[in-house]
Amino acid sequence: MAELDPRRLSFKYRLVQDGLLDAEESPEDYPQEWRFSVSATVYHRFDDDGRERRVGRGRVYVIPDATDIDLFEVLDAHSQELADLASMLLTDRPDLLEALAASTRRDLMYLADLEIRREFRGQGLGRHVVRGVLEAVGRGVGLVVLLAAPRPSDEMDDTEVHDGGSGQRRANRSLARYWQAAGFERASGDFYARLV
Repeated sequence: MAELDPRRLSFKYRLVQDGLLDAEESPEDYPQEWRFSVSATVYHRFDDDGRERRVGRGRVYVIPDATDIDLFEVLDAHSQELADLASMLLTDRPDLLEALAASTRRDLMYLADLEIRREFRGQGLGRHVVRGVLEAVGRGVGLVVLLAAPRPSDEMDDTEVHDGGSGQRRANRSLARYWQAAGFERASGDFYARLV
């Protein structure tokens, strides 16, 4: 495993958005989808110049002024993934939306995907990546929600994550512990949340 200094991570962001932000006229386009990649220069010896390596990638949605819109209508118009998020917040955890409404920062961020390459795992880099994303594209965010359930990736065997058995449960528990240590609390099911 190559050890990295989290202060040396480099981020590249891409905003994926159709049209203008208007929750009433085009709710399907209201959530801002940010895709990002993370890289770092990796040194193998003290005397080498290092090599730029991709550390990970991810995708977040920022929903501006989430407490001032019809959250379910907007997120349901976008995708089932975001409709599930809205349903959880409105049905299971309205207290989180109340806390967000009372905050000075009223944007909602949903961490849809985060993948750290296998060779860089075990260093707590996911927490640093979330902090970096918040600083760059989430300055108005008062609530972050994520789904602590692994998804298959290029590096993972599909059966490793989605066998429905002990491997899936073990992976979910491991991610849940990881995000709880980063200050997230269980919101409902595999959803975890943190007020910022």
